[in-house]
Amino acid sequence: YMNILSLFSSPCASMLPTPVEDSQGGVNQLFSSSVQSPARFLRELHADPDIQAQLEAEREREGTYECTRLGARNGMSEVLSSSLHLLSSNERVNTWVLGIARFVAVLMGVLLITVPTLLLLLESDIDVSFLHEIRQTPEFEQFHYDYYCPLRRWILCKISMVMENLWSD
Repeated sequence: YMNILSLFSSPCASMLPTPVEDSQGGVNQLFSSSVQSPARFLRELHADPDIQAQLEAEREREGTYECTRLGARNGMSEVLSSSLHLLSSNERVNTWVLGIARFVAVLMGVLLITVPTLLLLLESDIDVSFLHEIRQTPEFEQFHYDYYCPLRRWILCKISMVMENLWSD
C-alpha cells in the first residue's frame, strides 16, 4: 500500500517544476560554465571525427539523391519535348488534332446555345403546335416538375436573398 503511494508522489510524476537550490549554483551554473557553453559545445562537435564522417556521408547521400532527381526530371523533359516535336512536325496529325478540337468546340457552342433557348421556348407561354406537343409528353412533364421548377425556385430564392441583403444595408 505504501509502495503505490510512493509511485504517485514521485517528483517525476509532478507537473510542478522541481525546485533547485541556489547554494549549488542553480540555473546560473548551467549557463556560466565554460564546459557547457554553446560555442565550446559546437567546437567539440566539429572537432569530433566520427560526427564529421556522419555529416559527410549525409551530404553525399543528399547529393546523389539530388542528382538522381534532376536526372529523372531531365529524362522526363526530354521524352516530353521529343513527343511534342514529333506531334508538331507531323502535319497530318496536327491538322487532325485541330479538326477534332474545332468540332468539339462547335458542338459545345451549339449545345450551350440551343438547349437553353429550347428550354426558354418550352417554358414560355408561346402557343405553337410543336411546342404544345412537346409540353404534353410525359418526359417533359417529369423534367418540368422534378428539375426545372425546383431549380427555378432555388434561383429566385437566392436572388431575393441577395436583393434583401443589398437593400437592408
